[in-house]
Amino acid sequence: MTVSTKDLPTLLKENNHHSILQYLRSHKQRHPELTIKHSLALLDNKTLLPKKNMILFSTMSDTEHLAILEQLCISACDMHDSQLASQCIDVIKSTFIPCNESTRVNRLIGMLYESNNEMDKANILYDSLLEKNPSNTFALKRKYCILRSQSNKDVEAREALNKYLELNQGDPAAWMEMYHTCMGLGDYKSAAFCLEESVLACPLDYKLHCMLAEVYVTIGSISNLKLARKHFAQSLELNPSNVRALFGLVSATSSYIDLVSEKKNKEEEDLEVAKELLKYGVDKIMPLYKDNSAMSKAVRDVMDQYRSMTK
Repeated sequence: MTVSTKDLPTLLKENNHHSILQYLRSHKQRHPELTIKHSLALLDNKTLLPKKNMILFSTMSDTEHLAILEQLCISACDMHDSQLASQCIDVIKSTFIPCNESTRVNRLIGMLYESNNEMDKANILYDSLLEKNPSNTFALKRKYCILRSQSNKDVEAREALNKYLELNQGDPAAWMEMYHTCMGLGDYKSAAFCLEESVLACPLDYKLHCMLAEVYVTIGSISNLKLARKHFAQSLELNPSNVRALFGLVSATSSYIDLVSEKKNKEEEDLEVAKELLKYGVDKIMPLYKDNSAMSKAVRDVMDQYRSMTK
């Protein structure tokens, strides 16, 4: 059966169970309540086999049936319905994959263990999967998630995520996860490296450029402040209305001017570039605070101080 091109709200209005499940799978969306409702509309509640009284779906292929069972099992785990999840696994093992060593089945069993808060069993299972295949990305991810969910396991979680990234360096989501982990540990240099990898994967994301610039400012030093103003400027080029980047550009550039001005052999040309950037930021911020509120007056006073540095 071909995948429907309709959107989810339309499919829900039509109450098209099969297409709804296909949509959720193809778009990798997790809606456990929807999945359980529409899966059980297609399958018999007791046997989890296709309902024979539904003419349209009575000829469901084995491949589609297996996909729905896996989808239903994961949703049952999300809803902590261990009975339904176990039932799905039993049907999969008895009907489709009788082999006890199947990685496909063990993945579902591991998720069921996690759903039941049996983390030790889940860890043992994932370790056995990694012994057979050290590059098993699913097992590496799940081991990290287990550690991340536990208190006082930040360092171990970081090590687990690092193992995953060694084998999956092109995963932007994992780099962002590592960035948050590094920030939590106060490791700003490593956090900057993670964001650099994320920027390489998503160079047109203005928020990433702004975040990277802020980390460079936190690290400090002339070279990092120069990088910070570069990424703040890039963020503004991608989104000129990014006020956060405007304030960041002004702050980073003024700090850069202060540090460079203290050195005897300062680069006059680069200093002039920094002053122009500072002037640009101030000129863009000032019109945003025209009213007579106390906050606007305070911002204008600060901007006037920054403007004096451009002379």
